[in-house]
Amino acid sequence: MHIVRLIVAIGLLAGCAFFPPLPARDAVARIDSPEIRESSGLVKSRRHPDVFWTHNDSGDAPRLFAIAASGELIAEFAVEAARHRDWEDIAADEAGNLYVGDIGNNFNARRDLVVYRIPEPDPYGEERSVRADLALPFRYADQKGFPQWRQWNFDAEALFWMDGALHILTKHRSDRRTQLYRLPVTPAQDEAVLEPIASFDLGEAHRLYFSSAGNVTGADFHSKGRLLAVLTYRAVYLFVRDTDGDSPFRELRRIDLDARRTRMAESIAWDGDDLIFGNEQRHLFRIPNALSVESDR
Repeated sequence: MHIVRLIVAIGLLAGCAFFPPLPARDAVARIDSPEIRESSGLVKSRRHPDVFWTHNDSGDAPRLFAIAASGELIAEFAVEAARHRDWEDIAADEAGNLYVGDIGNNFNARRDLVVYRIPEPDPYGEERSVRADLALPFRYADQKGFPQWRQWNFDAEALFWMDGALHILTKHRSDRRTQLYRLPVTPAQDEAVLEPIASFDLGEAHRLYFSSAGNVTGADFHSKGRLLAVLTYRAVYLFVRDTDGDSPFRELRRIDLDARRTRMAESIAWDGDDLIFGNEQRHLFRIPNALSVESDR
């Protein structure tokens, strides 16, 4: 029985999906550096115009890359005082800090989930290393087992900054939902225990070429527009702040993606009112004026 469970778990958690290969003709750019093998997070700098920060997924050294929207590499930085097990997303605050989430947890077994705070370096300066000045370890209050059988809902690939705190959206493999958690930035804190503060249904109709609906792979909050963009393999969801209801957000619209072309979409960032998202194949796609796109819901 344990062997059967393991085989099923591997199938569910491998994090891979098959998309019939079609040309990525909708891509507007491609990350040109071969050092960026699998971009899994993206955020626009709040200090340097036209600069975006990204990083590799698991299996890389702790490092950050500054790139242009065209995909051109601007600079690479080694990150000291940080480990890289499974970096999944990156966020930025108003004070000039970047936050990298070592939050990948495919098998629900990790006990060392952490977010690193990194003072944003100058991509045009001479220094090529930066030091993480704060580590924020955490665990999920509702995770009772490591791993937790039959409830594969404690992986995460989406991290964003909002209202003076970090927020994490989980990537579910047991259902089509995602849960929102708040991670306060408290220096010298012990392991934070995160309670879910909201849950969202990302139910999508099954399609022949991909059956894992609702897998959240990235998110970014538009502080001025009060909009949250949530990326899955097959759609971009836009949520708006809702101060009147029980949930902090309500769904505004869904923009469907042709996953046969966009493939393993992993990262998303606001660029003004446009959205830029990237995939594991290093293509970058742009949704101009995302609010004007008709909902596919």
